[in-house]
Amino acid sequence: MKTNRFLSAAIFGFALAFTFSCSSGGGDDPDNGGNGQGGSFNENSQVYNFDGRNIGTAYKGNGDIKIELIGNGDGKTLNAGSVTNGIVKLELPTTIPEEYLSNSYFCDANSPEDAKYTESRLNIYNNEKLIGGLIAAYLGNDYAYSIIFLHSTKAAKITCESERYKYDIDAKAGWNKVYLYLKKTEKNGEELQMSTNDFLKKAGELKWILFR
Repeated sequence: MKTNRFLSAAIFGFALAFTFSCSSGGGDDPDNGGNGQGGSFNENSQVYNFDGRNIGTAYKGNGDIKIELIGNGDGKTLNAGSVTNGIVKLELPTTIPEEYLSNSYFCDANSPEDAKYTESRLNIYNNEKLIGGLIAAYLGNDYAYSIIFLHSTKAAKITCESERYKYDIDAKAGWNKVYLYLKKTEKNGEELQMSTNDFLKKAGELKWILFR
């Protein structure tokens, strides 16, 4: 199993997870009796600043949300909504340029040959100036749980498992929420799980985080 550029982009956007190991405000641990209250993530909700270790104060600024695409050409951004007084209005684009679609995604052998996917991450801009990256995440004491948005050109079932990675993605055509669970482990360094199911039942506790 190879790690392709989509996974690299996802990990880049999720890199803040490696900063939380000493955080005092992370919350419960799903492996140690976390309550996992569940619920749905509200996409059009408040953005919070991230101080490099903890989720901090509410962001009160304005800006444009853009998806940064990584493909066969130079990087490209597409409009994906806005932020007004710190509140997100997410409007993901309906069309992705062909040159920014990839026919490989994590477990290539288990993905339909004719399906194609985006490689993207969300950023906030103000007057065309990059403010920072935007992710929806929950930070535990030794793990992070997040959502990435995956665009597929057709329905696709992607499953595979190794010592460090487990993917169970049941994508529909169009945009999909994919939940990422990233945890530090002494044995493997980190453990990554990805699924279109909210397997930790934490969606209702995720918050938009602005990291710079």
